[in-house]
Amino acid sequence: MRQDSLELAKGTFLQNQYRLQEPLGAGGFGITYKAMDTLNNIPCAIKEYAPMEIAMRAPNGVMLQPKSEDTRGIYEHGRKRFLEEASILKSLQNIQAVVKILDYFNANGTSYFVMEYLDGITLKGLMRSMGGRIPYDQLMPLLFELCDALEKVHVGKKIFHRDISPENIIIMTNGHGKLIDFGNAKYMINRSDQKLSVVLKPGFAPFEQYSSKGNQGSYTDVYSLAATFYYAISGKMLPQAPERIAGTPYVKLKDMNIGVPVYISDAFDRALELRYSDRTQTMQEFMKDLQWEPAVETRSAWYPYLDVQEITGQISRYKLPPNTPIMLGRSKHQSQILLEGDPFVSNKHCEIFYDSMELQFYIQDHSTNGTYINGTRLEKDKIYIVDDRQVITVGNQKIYIKVGRIYE
Repeated sequence: MRQDSLELAKGTFLQNQYRLQEPLGAGGFGITYKAMDTLNNIPCAIKEYAPMEIAMRAPNGVMLQPKSEDTRGIYEHGRKRFLEEASILKSLQNIQAVVKILDYFNANGTSYFVMEYLDGITLKGLMRSMGGRIPYDQLMPLLFELCDALEKVHVGKKIFHRDISPENIIIMTNGHGKLIDFGNAKYMINRSDQKLSVVLKPGFAPFEQYSSKGNQGSYTDVYSLAATFYYAISGKMLPQAPERIAGTPYVKLKDMNIGVPVYISDAFDRALELRYSDRTQTMQEFMKDLQWEPAVETRSAWYPYLDVQEITGQISRYKLPPNTPIMLGRSKHQSQILLEGDPFVSNKHCEIFYDSMELQFYIQDHSTNGTYINGTRLEKDKIYIVDDRQVITVGNQKIYIKVGRIYE
């Protein structure tokens, strides 16, 4: 563990069940790790309550505690809110587009909850990979899916999210979306004196979120979802709500010359009204304004591939059929992908397999002269997991191979 970090060490074992593998991300109040559920043999994600400003690790590197007695009250209050997020997620288990919680527990002086592991990319990451924005027609199925999920959250569970943004939407490898980070979610209480904490992401939060006394509800999430997809479609963030109140305009989607139909642009304009009383009130209304028919949706997805850099330096990309072992080697008759130019490559050198259920690449060496991951030779006939951060070399280590997934 680094001195300036609260991250637990790789291999830390929790509850005699969960083995930590690597950190996935950290915020001001928590750290999320990729982990393995060793009892069920499935990957998962574990979020640990770890408020960085007021907490520290004990000398054993595992126990967490407040930095001083003066901050213990704040520490415990935050921990209570952390467990509230777990409770809220537990109540939303039947909604497909909401991240699933599998377990939660107290240990090591802090609290944890275990979630399904989401193999995908954030909406912001997808924007970046596609040049900064995404054509509206590719996003409509995802928008409709999230609207439908949030309608169920609002109406069925009386909860609103309050923190929708491009970082809190994951696009899975099958093209479906997942809402994450319900740390600021609240139950809808019909009380005029209800006081809410001021939590917001500038550019995505409506004006009522700038005050603890602001009237918040389903229309608050409508604004944030519309602002998020306005950004994804246009590549431009909305001015912050106070700036808009002061007179800063925003460019409507229909005026950007990016092919957005007038009726869709108008639906966004209604969802982005500054006064909540003038705004689209529910996700159901937003869907109706968008006039989207889910029956005709088309959906993009992730596809596994191999990049092979030959001795000449030429790179060839091969799309892999899921759940099908693919042999790489020197023989045209025994291998599906040819590795030419290196006499140290065997006729049947190695197999690569992509498991679409586990969302993992596997490799198995069958060669005389070896297959390597990041320079380490693999044991012959043993199966190894490999990912897109690793480099595979074969034979005389002059042919380079990388696995990956592409969004199409």
